[in-house]
Amino acid sequence: MIHPFDFSRFPLDQKADYVWENGVFVHCKRIKSEYVSLYHLGAFYAQLYYDPMAGQVLNVVLRESNSPMDTTSTGPAGC
Repeated sequence: MIHPFDFSRFPLDQKADYVWENGVFVHCKRIKSEYVSLYHLGAFYAQLYYDPMAGQVLNVVLRESNSPMDTTSTGPAGC
């Protein structure tokens, strides 16, 4: 697995590709018009912000492994 510092230096498209190829999906929720998906990447989590209307990833945010996003809410169908 990659170190969080090295991951943070990737450009956005490379971060998204790495998350999709290597991450373990944990949860998805909708915030306004965006989908926020949480992936586990070993030593850390990544939140991937996706705009379905634009068909693009807006941001990838790293989180400490002991602080995943609130997963108590349920995501919409297709999230």
